[in-house]
Amino acid sequence: MSSGQGVTMMGGPGVVAGFDGSASSVRALEWAAAEAAMRQVPLTVCHVREHAVTTSSVSTVPGSWPADRILSRGVTLARRQDRGLDVVPRLLAGRAAAVLLELSGGAQVLVAGTRGTGNWSCPAWAR
Repeated sequence: MSSGQGVTMMGGPGVVAGFDGSASSVRALEWAAAEAAMRQVPLTVCHVREHAVTTSSVSTVPGSWPADRILSRGVTLARRQDRGLDVVPRLLAGRAAAVLLELSGGAQVLVAGTRGTGNWSCPAWAR
């Protein structure tokens, strides 16, 4: 299925944005929302609560406060930028970089900002 603007519409997360509430993640989210709107795809806003990782790098964290409040703020910011945007909230647990990479499989774009305090290590392929 095509949007008529040369962008192929596919199932999947569209644009994935990691959001931790920091100033850089707000700027990244604003950019991601504009990109998702331009591409006419959903914006998946993801907050990752880091914890001792089990066998999978991704697990759902229901009712995790204040993580749910951080995610809610990100979703509100994205919807405020473009009221017609399909925003999908995802609250997950694990190592942020690994979770975002796994979640972004099939996405058109992965966007993340960081406040510099997380456990981000640059993968060898990105150096």
